[in-house]
Amino acid sequence: MRIRDLTRPVAAVSLRFSYGGAFVAVSFLAALAGGTVHGQGLPVLKTPSAVYEINEDGTGWKKVVTPGEFSRIGSLRPTSDGARLCFDGVKAGEAWSDAMLLSCRMDGSDLQVHGHGAMPNLSPDGKRLSYCSYDDQTVRIRNLEDQTETVVEPGWGVQWSPVSNQIAYVVGGGSVVVRDLETSERRTLFPADSSPYDSVSFNMAWSHDGRQIAVQGRRPGGVREIAVVDAQGAEFGFRPVSPMSTVSNFLAFHPSGRKIAFQAYLKGTKGPQIYVVDLDQRNEPQRLAGQPADFDNVGAAWVDGGRKLLVIGQQR
Repeated sequence: MRIRDLTRPVAAVSLRFSYGGAFVAVSFLAALAGGTVHGQGLPVLKTPSAVYEINEDGTGWKKVVTPGEFSRIGSLRPTSDGARLCFDGVKAGEAWSDAMLLSCRMDGSDLQVHGHGAMPNLSPDGKRLSYCSYDDQTVRIRNLEDQTETVVEPGWGVQWSPVSNQIAYVVGGGSVVVRDLETSERRTLFPADSSPYDSVSFNMAWSHDGRQIAVQGRRPGGVREIAVVDAQGAEFGFRPVSPMSTVSNFLAFHPSGRKIAFQAYLKGTKGPQIYVVDLDQRNEPQRLAGQPADFDNVGAAWVDGGRKLLVIGQQR
């Protein structure tokens, strides 16, 4: 595999993030000289991860995708044409740093393994795959036709716009970068000298029209919130929509642009569950009905025009 490296030297930064229900330590090395992420082995699950489908009103919980030998999966993202699902996964006894890049049809058939890494997203035309490398903590783009790769830069949590050749990811733990892969334009959502947040969590979400990005930020003092930011930058539009009492692993924009689903520990649940917040009413997040109370639900994706929600569920 031929790899083209576009990275520039950066200062060493350490950060800590929650991923798939477990905390993983990540180091960006100043010289990018082969630092490897070592994660702790994960406990055996009573019920392995699978993808479940729920109607928008919470009815009809049913299993729709069983990911083969991968007992834990995360980072669920449908392709923009609704034909395939992308996610990452590990086998029993492995750590998240062993994760593989996976995709399948919406019914779970044609499960494909695209190599080692995290948070896969297919481009709108289905010809390229963005992901994060555990080997050197970089954002990468893989051409699926010839398997060549481009190393974009050190970063994490890459998300591909559903309508363009732009990707968004976090660098240094707090700065959100939007990069156009055709023009090489690189911009940040928040100006470095006036960002409202001292950190931004991974697993952001693009709106379905590619005009906005939902983020979870932490303000100085530790208060967390979900906010919606114009994809051109916060100076073009920025609005907090819901306070957060805990870190969320995942955000998912409803196709209407009026709701966001997210995964979090809230209201005394036994484990992470899926909640929905209405952006217009700005009400308290509502736990999505129909979820088994003893399941850890760690990712979500709206499908079928927003009439259904796919959820990664597992039982400890």
